[in-house]
Amino acid sequence: MPLFAPVLSRLAAPRRLVLALGAAAVSVTAASLLGGRTILLAVALLLFMAAVATGAPAVVATVNATAPHARGAAVALYACSMFIGASLGPQLADALTSQGFGVILRVATTGVPLGALPTLPALRHQHPE
Repeated sequence: MPLFAPVLSRLAAPRRLVLALGAAAVSVTAASLLGGRTILLAVALLLFMAAVATGAPAVVATVNATAPHARGAAVALYACSMFIGASLGPQLADALTSQGFGVILRVATTGVPLGALPTLPALRHQHPE
C-alpha cells in the first residue's frame, strides 16, 4: 500500500472508502468463482485484503472529516463493529462450511457493499478536491 499512498491521498476519504469497498466486493466475487485455481484464488484474496487495508484508514478519516465533534464515539463504534464482525465471521463460516468455500465467499460478497451504504451520505457532503 505505501506505493499507492500518493495516488490515494488525492482522493477524498469517503470516495476512497467507497472505491476500496467496491474493489473488495469485486475481488471477493472473483474469488468465489475461481474454484480450485489456487494461484488465482490467492491473488483475488490478496486484492481483497489490500482493498480492506485501504478502506480501513479511510473510515477513520471520513469520521474525522464529517463528525469531528463525535470523533471518539464514532471511532469507538467503528472498532466495536469490527470486533463484532471478527467474532461473528468465524461462526458464519463454520455454519456454511458444509456448503463449500465458494458459498462462504458469496455470502461475504453480499456483506461488503452493505458496508459502503453508511458512507454514501458523506460523499454528498465532501468538499471539492
